[in-house]
Amino acid sequence: MKKFSSLMPSVSCLLIAGCTANGFYEGYSSTTPKEIESYNEKIFIGIPFSLSFEGSSVRINDEWVATVAHNKVILIGREVYYHPRCDFALIRDKADQKENYPKVGYVYENDGYNEIYHLGYPLFAPLSSHKGNYLGEVINPTDNCSYSATDGTVIGGMSGGGVYNNKGDVVGVTTGVMYKNIKWDKTVNKREQMAPGIFMSFLGVEDFIHEVTGIEYYPNTVNLSNPLTEQEKADIRKQLGK
Repeated sequence: MKKFSSLMPSVSCLLIAGCTANGFYEGYSSTTPKEIESYNEKIFIGIPFSLSFEGSSVRINDEWVATVAHNKVILIGREVYYHPRCDFALIRDKADQKENYPKVGYVYENDGYNEIYHLGYPLFAPLSSHKGNYLGEVINPTDNCSYSATDGTVIGGMSGGGVYNNKGDVVGVTTGVMYKNIKWDKTVNKREQMAPGIFMSFLGVEDFIHEVTGIEYYPNTVNLSNPLTEQEKADIRKQLGK
């Protein structure tokens, strides 16, 4: 199995902004893999299209939905498990019926699978799909977590929506925008991107997903980007009543 590419930028990064934009609304990309749009949901609190807070989420199986932790204000009253440090959360939400949900997969660099799609609900807009490319990893100094960077457009409201590779596998959730000119000097092909879109890969929080859901999506992963401490694992088990 191929290893996930962990490419750390050569510069420090600014705080990730989850409710802003790094481009313009693009609608729905015509090259988006088929049959994945139904797994993305809008979440909101308040009166839709007026006095409301909005965000997105993605269903990964018939019991669990993934989103970002900064959507907390619109997750009130739901059974939510927050990553202890990173901007990621899981919602227990049993579906009415079982479906063939998208495979949880990988995104790589320079092997034909670096193309990605950010799916979500921009503010006051229908489900959108913005195409981009995976660029590498970045560290957010605020939470010291590793996130994946893309050149795709991210707009407020899309935070928490699914990110997919070009095979239709869901690989993570959109986090927001990092307002910094990022350079990956240590890569084979030097890259640079102003205000990249950011997402949390499921691989980056694999042990958290495993602790909460009991499902191990990446059993052969050796080095995690954002490993839990033993105390954090114990706290999660306590919250789950284990």
